[in-house]
Amino acid sequence: MLFAFAHDIELFEQLINELPDLDQERPQAWAELAWEKLQAGHTESAAVCFQRVVQLDPTRVEAWANLGSILRNNRLSDSIQCYERAVELEPSNARLLRALIKSLRESRQYNSAWVQFERLHELEPRNPDDALLRANLLHEIGRFDEALRSLSNLHLDQPRNPQILNSLGIAHHRIGNIAEAIRCFRFALQLAPTLQDVRFHLSMSLLLLEQYEEGWNEFEHRPGGRFCQRSKRSWAVWNGQSLIGKTLILAAEQGLGDTIQAVRFSNEIKRRFNGNILLQCPSRLIPLMSQVKGIDSLIARGQPLPQFDYFAPLLSLPSLLSYRPHQLSSEVPYLTTSPERVRRCAEVLSKLTSSSEENVLRVGINWQGDPTFAADSVRSVPLQNFSLLAEIPGVKLVSLQHGQGTEQIAKFQHRHALLTWPSELDSDCGAFEDTAALTQNLDLVITTDTAIAHVAGALGIRTWLALGHVPDWRWQLSGESSPWYPSMRLFRQPTHGDWSSVFRNMACELSEVVHNR
Repeated sequence: MLFAFAHDIELFEQLINELPDLDQERPQAWAELAWEKLQAGHTESAAVCFQRVVQLDPTRVEAWANLGSILRNNRLSDSIQCYERAVELEPSNARLLRALIKSLRESRQYNSAWVQFERLHELEPRNPDDALLRANLLHEIGRFDEALRSLSNLHLDQPRNPQILNSLGIAHHRIGNIAEAIRCFRFALQLAPTLQDVRFHLSMSLLLLEQYEEGWNEFEHRPGGRFCQRSKRSWAVWNGQSLIGKTLILAAEQGLGDTIQAVRFSNEIKRRFNGNILLQCPSRLIPLMSQVKGIDSLIARGQPLPQFDYFAPLLSLPSLLSYRPHQLSSEVPYLTTSPERVRRCAEVLSKLTSSSEENVLRVGINWQGDPTFAADSVRSVPLQNFSLLAEIPGVKLVSLQHGQGTEQIAKFQHRHALLTWPSELDSDCGAFEDTAALTQNLDLVITTDTAIAHVAGALGIRTWLALGHVPDWRWQLSGESSPWYPSMRLFRQPTHGDWSSVFRNMACELSEVVHNR
């Protein structure tokens, strides 16, 4: 980790000249220089100085801690390593444990954070300041009922604490008490109207209940939204005014699935406002986005921007257009794939399939999303849950899994047939290009709530979506269909954590599909 970046080495070579020759090997001299740089606001230089301190003397606890604090902003994994080293040196230091827990939570390593919290609780079992931290961690590791009890007790003791009300609202939302969650969020906002995190959580509950007018408005307080103070830029934000003769940049500020879901609105912007529309998105998404109607040009995130008149976050378009889901069905499909890539995928699939399997139902499956996503524990499932589907005669499962989750395949294949691609899907092309082409050679896609669901849905592929008991806002609370993707069918958990019922229902339906072919 130390001096892991070329920039660090360059800074070090500059900083060493600021010390007399006799001090260049003295940890204390580097520590004093680090504090000088911190006080002057030069955090990168300070970080390099602290790295030199621990390189010269790895037992310096405060240097490790200070380095962890500085690196938390943009090198979170390194920050965690620093705090872990500091805690190793002083295992009974509660302040260091709290700092480590904070970094672990920010990196979504909730189970590890809970382990460290248990150590903290042993050191200070009666610290009242840790009660809210404990309740939030219980929620983050999926122990929702315990979290709700803890937060309810805290609320009784501190009924006008907006942070407790916010956490209590999140806990109610997670177990499906959406109306009570909204009440908590509204009360928190009465007490502290400027808390934008509360407004964002309120929007999630409102949208889940299909209260779109207020929900879209509050959604603008999300990180990256038009009303988020942390997202303020000097650019002119588009608020629905005329675009004739103007250029509008749409920024894909959320995840890949969100981008795929919302990019459909670019065509409506073009139709209604007739401007020049640019989409700024991750470079790996550009090939998939290149044929979307309404987009005049694309630019990779991080590249210099051309001249433009207005800016809008992509996920703000539903609010700006006053959209309601019932207006969406005619928009799909809005993604397309290269016919040549579809043909090549068909050839590879044919080679991987024996002659006796030519008439089987080919079902693409995806089970694991990004494990760093805050709600991944309630949307991803172990591959083993697909066993019932693999046992249905006439069904051939095809893996659509990328990266995390593929380590489960070998164990699954000991007992069940699962076709895997000869190389990592999309490894030599843009995001989801191979995946999109492969899905067009399948009869059905079955997936959890990941970006694959949006790819298949936007292509108009027949898709079954496995959902947790309280899903993300876009899937609503009830019903088997999705207005966002007409080719999609939703299979919902009847109670929290009950994936068995979801996959039993899917197995019954899939058997019927095979029987009726």
